[in-house]
Amino acid sequence: MPKQKINHIERDALQSGLIVLGLDARVRYLNTAGQMLLSSTQNHAHGLPLTYWFGSDDNLRHLLAHIEQGSGDVYRGVLHLLRQGDGAALENALPVYVVLSPLASEYAQTDEEQYLLECFELSVYQQMQQDSQMRAHAQSHQLLMRQLAHEIKNPLGGIRGAAQLLQDELEIVQPDLVEYTEVILGQVDRLRALVDQYLVTYR
Repeated sequence: MPKQKINHIERDALQSGLIVLGLDARVRYLNTAGQMLLSSTQNHAHGLPLTYWFGSDDNLRHLLAHIEQGSGDVYRGVLHLLRQGDGAALENALPVYVVLSPLASEYAQTDEEQYLLECFELSVYQQMQQDSQMRAHAQSHQLLMRQLAHEIKNPLGGIRGAAQLLQDELEIVQPDLVEYTEVILGQVDRLRALVDQYLVTYR
C-alpha cells in the first residue's frame, strides 16, 4: 500500500481531525479540527501519547501494533475518546471513527517515519456515508431513467415513421382511413412529450 499523500496538510479539513503520530504513537501535529476534537492546543498535545485521550481497548491495541510494526497498510476502526486536553474525563465516551495510514515522507517535517490519523466523530462519519450512498443511488436512478426513456423513444420514433408513411399512402388510395393514422400519430407524439417532460427532473 503506497504511503498516503496529503495535499496541503497544513490546511484544516472541514470535518476531519488530522493527527500526525510518530512511531512511538505520540502526537507530532494537530490541525485545528484535531485540536477541537481533543480539546487541546498543538503545543500542549505535542509529544503526548494517543493513549492519553483514547480508551484502551482492542481497537486501540490493534492501531498501536500497526504503528509499532511499521505497517504500510491502512487501518480503520472506532476508538473512544475519554479525556479532554486538560486530562478531565468526559462524562460520556465519544466514539470516533479513525483511519490510520503512513504519511508520505515529503509531508513529514522530519526524517522520522510518521503516520496520519484521520478522525471523524462517528455520528458525523455515518451521516457522510449515508449522504454519499444517497447521492450514488440518485445518480444510478438518473442513469436508469435516461436509458429507459431512450428505449421508449426509439420504438416510438419507428412507429411514428411507419404511421406517417401509411397516412401518406392512405391519403391517395383511401382518405377515409386517414383519421386512424392521425390517432396513432397523435398518441405517439403525446407519449414522447410525456417522456421528455418526465426526464426534465433527471437532467
